[in-house]
Amino acid sequence: MSLTTISIATPTSTNAHRTARNEAASRTSSSGTTLGSVETAVGDGASATVSFSEKALNALEQIGKTAWTSVEDGSASVAKAARAALADVEGLASDAWSAVKRGVADVEQFGKAAAEDVTDGVEDAISTAKTDATTLGHYAGVALDATTNAASVVTSDTVMAASTVGGKALSQLL
Repeated sequence: MSLTTISIATPTSTNAHRTARNEAASRTSSSGTTLGSVETAVGDGASATVSFSEKALNALEQIGKTAWTSVEDGSASVAKAARAALADVEGLASDAWSAVKRGVADVEQFGKAAAEDVTDGVEDAISTAKTDATTLGHYAGVALDATTNAASVVTSDTVMAASTVGGKALSQLL
């Protein structure tokens, strides 16, 4: 968008016309001179107004250009700030996603470690139970052997005792 320069051109014919009036007014009587002075004053005022209007229009044009430049600069600043904010949000989103992925990986590792610990614990318990069962089986075997030996000795002693008692009783009978 651009600003159009507005200017007022003062026609040279008006200045020439004014000069002719001033000369005609000087040739008239004193009342004409007063009238000519008023006319000259009005013409000078109009000239000053036109000059002032040109300056005012130039000033307004400059103000407009300055305002437009400020709007362009402001919109560029806003766009730059928006791009920076977007980059920050993208960075935060990326960091958050990375944190979620790391968290999931940590939970997965924890789960694997816990499963391995449980497996190791169960394997250790089974191994200990096997060792204890083997040891108990060994002691049960030793106890069985001792019981068998004791029973054998008792049985043997009983047979011997019975045989001795039966032999004496038989000898007394005979």
